[in-house]
Amino acid sequence: MCGGEMDMIDVTAAVIARGGRVLLCQRPQGKRRAGLWEFPGGKAEPGETLQMCLARECREELGIDLRVGRALACITCEGLRITFFAAQLKQGEPQLLEHSALAWVTPEQARAYALCPSDAQMLAQTAPDALLTQEYTEDNVSEKMEEKP
Repeated sequence: MCGGEMDMIDVTAAVIARGGRVLLCQRPQGKRRAGLWEFPGGKAEPGETLQMCLARECREELGIDLRVGRALACITCEGLRITFFAAQLKQGEPQLLEHSALAWVTPEQARAYALCPSDAQMLAQTAPDALLTQEYTEDNVSEKMEEKP
């Protein structure tokens, strides 16, 4: 979806929707961009698909299992290629394992938060309905997140 330079670092982000709201996470003190809000996710490890990366990162940082859907957007920023995926909670409730705060907000409310630049850019170019309409079919859901190729 995103293409671009070969030396870019692949990063994933989950747009987790529930009840007309999406989950934002506040970056913790001591981390780059501390205090800013973001969609949860992280850097892909060697041998991981982007969907596997997203599932692992959300399990580690929030204690949740996700159902990962289609890619919503891809943003390049500061040497990173960030792919935003539609997602829904499969198991668990988000916990503060890594972040300072969590917020369930409407897409319109999210735009008023102090967001990381790539998250703000994704929100600016994606229609609010696209963030909340998340269809899951066999074609766009990775059910075997734990298996590596």
